[in-house]
Amino acid sequence: MDINRFKSKNLFWDVNVESLDTSKDKNFIISRILELGDIPDTKELFKIYTKDEIVDTITVTKLISAKTANFFKKILNISDPILCLSPSFRKTHNELWKR
Repeated sequence: MDINRFKSKNLFWDVNVESLDTSKDKNFIISRILELGDIPDTKELFKIYTKDEIVDTITVTKLISAKTANFFKKILNISDPILCLSPSFRKTHNELWKR
């Protein structure tokens, strides 16, 4: 993946950027940019992926915060259930962080 497409070069500090595949690693890439990217990064994301691909990722990913999920739910008018906003996921997530 060409990291130079994104303004924030440190979005993928923990992985080998050269090994990222925009198809195979789609959910990871979309989640990371939505969670940590800025407006120019998000605009670039929409040049790489369709709105449907981004919405699909938002609804199934465990890699974004409730704040990010709610923000993009409003912006993209998502009516489908979002996994990271479900009560069962939030309960499990909160229990993990209490330890």
